[in-house]
Amino acid sequence: MNLFKLSIIRWNYIAISSLIIFVPIFLYISINLLDLKNISRPREDLSSSWLKATRSGSCFIKDHGVNSFPNFCTENLRPLLVLWGDSHAASLYPGFANLQNFNKFGIAQFTTAGCPPILKIDGLTARGSCDSINESIILNIVKLQPKYLVVNSAYWVGGNYLWKNENELLARFKKTLQVLKSLKLKNTAIIIIGPIQQWAETSPNEILKIKNLRISQALGMREYPQYINFFTDLDIKLEKMTKELGITYISILREFCNLEGCLLVAGGGAEIGLVQIDSGHLSEFASIKLIKKLQPLFMEY
Repeated sequence: MNLFKLSIIRWNYIAISSLIIFVPIFLYISINLLDLKNISRPREDLSSSWLKATRSGSCFIKDHGVNSFPNFCTENLRPLLVLWGDSHAASLYPGFANLQNFNKFGIAQFTTAGCPPILKIDGLTARGSCDSINESIILNIVKLQPKYLVVNSAYWVGGNYLWKNENELLARFKKTLQVLKSLKLKNTAIIIIGPIQQWAETSPNEILKIKNLRISQALGMREYPQYINFFTDLDIKLEKMTKELGITYISILREFCNLEGCLLVAGGGAEIGLVQIDSGHLSEFASIKLIKKLQPLFMEY
């Protein structure tokens, strides 16, 4: 065998060996870089990013001493979408804001921590002045005459809410919807977005830590929240109520949960992220994915 042929054989051997060694390394690094981007960050980091995305401190009121919204929370653009509710409604804002990259419409964000979109509830929440805030929002809704009014019917029993029972909650929420229907809203579509699953004292982020899993490894994995049967039942009751009132209802519980459990991670390919930042609130990532998917159900352009 001459030196030229020997040299070619050696180079082929080196090339093949390099592929065998470096391709797995490259794939490993790529997967881990993906996880670094969507890594299970500490809760405080997730919360910090989420608070910024939901416009906490301005259009998402958290301070108990603040009872009004800055003017910039209402955009001077038509058609207009009004978002009303508590912190769970605030978690939907990143999704609607993302839609503005593809569609021309304005947003008026009226969200208050501890104040569900229910009238006459002072004394039933840990936060005071909810009645004055909500009454002011109602007046704004009538004044603005939005094309879309999105109300988030989150889970308001327990935690910061002092409801005696679920029936009282449902009765007061129904009364509020009846008031909305009676307002002089000429061409406003009222959309109720239902509750999302709650994870008791844990969160998807913490579940992944306990299982020692990266986000990419948990894609498609489902777990059963402690109160999933309760939320499924509540979702059905709210849908029935809104249907009787002729109001559009969108179940987000069904977007993330089925008989096999609820998703911890959403997305696919290079775009994946946690569904929730804590025991209940939608993450910024999941909010964007969810609202983009649900847009055809209630928004027309």
